[in-house]
Amino acid sequence: MVAGFYMSHSRGRALRFSGRRGLVALKAGPEPPKIRGPRPGDGAMAKKMKGPDRFRAILDAAALDCEIHTLPASVRTAAEAAAAVGCPVGEIAKSLVFRAAGRAVVAVMSGENRLDPGKLGAALCEEVERAGADFVRERTGFTIGGVPPFGHATPMDVFMDADLFRFDRIWAAAGGPFSLFAIEPARLRDASRATVMDLKAG
Repeated sequence: MVAGFYMSHSRGRALRFSGRRGLVALKAGPEPPKIRGPRPGDGAMAKKMKGPDRFRAILDAAALDCEIHTLPASVRTAAEAAAAVGCPVGEIAKSLVFRAAGRAVVAVMSGENRLDPGKLGAALCEEVERAGADFVRERTGFTIGGVPPFGHATPMDVFMDADLFRFDRIWAAAGGPFSLFAIEPARLRDASRATVMDLKAG
């Protein structure tokens, strides 16, 4: 396998991919502040807010001027989301939550790609499995179908499909199954501190 390099925004360091050894840290760097959502104990008001309202507050706190679009029908799937906003399915950034050694990991994938769990597992040096609904809600603060790519209730590593950088703008869930927001791939990478890499199957 040919060696390559990726820049990890989730850990503030450069990474090298070297065949079976997976991703190896090369150089430490300053870590930007983490954008997170309300955590348990953050107050009754935050707990009562609907998912899109909580995510709006997260965007405001991060000074991200992204508009949240509320749609009349559910956009739980990439195909539904693409049809609702009139874009190719590839422009939809779907946030998939996995378990790795008991912790939560998010893979932000292009809507037209399937994730290769082996590639994600190699990057983490752990076996991964899709997370169940209760685990997703507990760790991210949002329900499946509305999980945004950042602003989660607990700290977690985020990995981002390199194919999303083919587009000038992408769409992602904004805290609920009826809400989406648009953002440039590079801004999403920076906000989520994601590691960008080839994650697709095939």
